[in-house]
Amino acid sequence: MLNQLQSHLDQQGLTVTEGVLAAIASYVGNHERLPLVERVSRVEQRLVQLEENR
Repeated sequence: MLNQLQSHLDQQGLTVTEGVLAAIASYVGNHERLPLVERVSRVEQRLVQLEENR
C-alpha cells in the first residue's frame, strides 16, 4: 500500500511529506489558494485546537 502511495505521489511530483501535508491542509480547508507556509501554519493551528479540545 505504501508503494502505491509513493507511486501516486511520484506521478504528481510530490514527496510523501508534501502529500500528507496536502491531505491535512485539504481537511483544514481552502488549501488550493494558500501557499505551503500558510497551509502548514493552519495545520499547526488546527492541531493546537484539537489538543485543547481533548
